[in-house]
Amino acid sequence: MLVEHGFVRAQLPDGREWTFTPSIGRIAELGTPEGVVELYAALHGPRAERVAREVLAALCDQGDASDLIGWLDEDGGEHDGAMPAAERLILARHLMQHGVCGKPDKAAARALTASATAPMRNSTPRRALSAWRLSRTIFEVSRSTS
Repeated sequence: MLVEHGFVRAQLPDGREWTFTPSIGRIAELGTPEGVVELYAALHGPRAERVAREVLAALCDQGDASDLIGWLDEDGGEHDGAMPAAERLILARHLMQHGVCGKPDKAAARALTASATAPMRNSTPRRALSAWRLSRTIFEVSRSTS
């Protein structure tokens, strides 16, 4: 597992495993830059556990992670997978941090961990949006592609 760079692998006792890659391309698939920032913010709000499942499903390298992360049925009912909701949330926040902002320094990582349960500050979405736009520019991802 390359946690330092955002890549994560989860394995069940029976040997099944899933990998999650927070690449700029995968993050772009989550929506517009503004939509990605809204998802990032939602990971710290009242719908965080449901949003975490959505983020993990999008960033999973395998086709179906429902046995691990759970799923929603047609009626909106939630079905848990093998991974507890709190772990899904931590993993989704970690992947979004790396996918949107890149590798944080140690002080920033400590601050992120310390504020994981605190309400988001107004400056965080602006910083994330700025990082997202800069990433699009660096990797020459057009707005129509993202």
